[in-house]
Amino acid sequence: MTRSAVLVRPEARRRKNQTATLRPGTRELAAIITDSRMFEFHKPLRVTDYQEGGVWIHQCKPLDILAYAESRENPWRAFIDYIESD
Repeated sequence: MTRSAVLVRPEARRRKNQTATLRPGTRELAAIITDSRMFEFHKPLRVTDYQEGGVWIHQCKPLDILAYAESRENPWRAFIDYIESD
């Protein structure tokens, strides 16, 4: 299980004139850096996070990942653990 991770947003790598239009609750990730590995994506990975029925849900349809938990941070942990396990 991953102990710490950094989620890198594409804004850190975008040129000045580039902008992204995202729906509310959607985040783009350019990379995920964990204790043991770095995952850099050719295209930003879009992850939707929202609350439903008392749980936080993080979903990435292209990778068919659905992670959920009671707090907003815990689904990210499950999401990152899934990415790191493949």
